[in-house]
Amino acid sequence: VDDVAKAVIESAFHFNNSDIMNIGTGVETSIAVLAHTIKTLVGYEGEIHFDATKHEGNMRRCLDVSKAKKLLGFTALTTLTDGLKTTIAWYRANLL
Repeated sequence: VDDVAKAVIESAFHFNNSDIMNIGTGVETSIAVLAHTIKTLVGYEGEIHFDATKHEGNMRRCLDVSKAKKLLGFTALTTLTDGLKTTIAWYRANLL
């Protein structure tokens, strides 16, 4: 959230265009890595099963953040793992 807030503020002050701009790390993350990272961070001890017969959707995500870097000088400072840790801690403190 901190990285996105900074990017939104920068774009509001320095970007006068309606083009779409991706905000993210630019690091490709597979769905399996994401699932196993969340599993570890929340302390889930069960198994994760993927249904290989369902080839719907993307197996990984990677945003092209080059426009944000070029036009705003934006580089994400928060890693996926750190962002997940913060989100999980907030969830546990506020919703459980």
